[in-house]
Amino acid sequence: VGLNMTAPVLPPASDLPQVEGECALPAVPPVGLDEVQGAPAADAGVALAAVLPALVRDVLRFEREGFGAFMDRFGRRDALLGLPVSVSDGRYGTAAGVAPGGELRLTTPDGVQTVTSAEVSVRPC
Repeated sequence: VGLNMTAPVLPPASDLPQVEGECALPAVPPVGLDEVQGAPAADAGVALAAVLPALVRDVLRFEREGFGAFMDRFGRRDALLGLPVSVSDGRYGTAAGVAPGGELRLTTPDGVQTVTSAEVSVRPC
């Protein structure tokens, strides 16, 4: 798990590579822990102590219940949902969320399929 203490400074949008068309993923700026907590932590140890109880709780829950326990939360943050994607194994389609085991659900011309292991790209579609 990696946590940004403060949000990384990004270059101006004009300096970033531009992607056009329906395959372009909307920009999601990175955040820092200071934005979530409302104030910067005094140091990394203090920040870790603040998030560690919830992190350990969720890791233990994942161990007991698997990904299914997190599906709804993940689904609300799924950046690929509804976007056209291509998969490194040659399949393509529309990202349709995740299955209870964490597999990518992919709507293809042949129906809904699951992707358990592959690289997924939103460019080019």
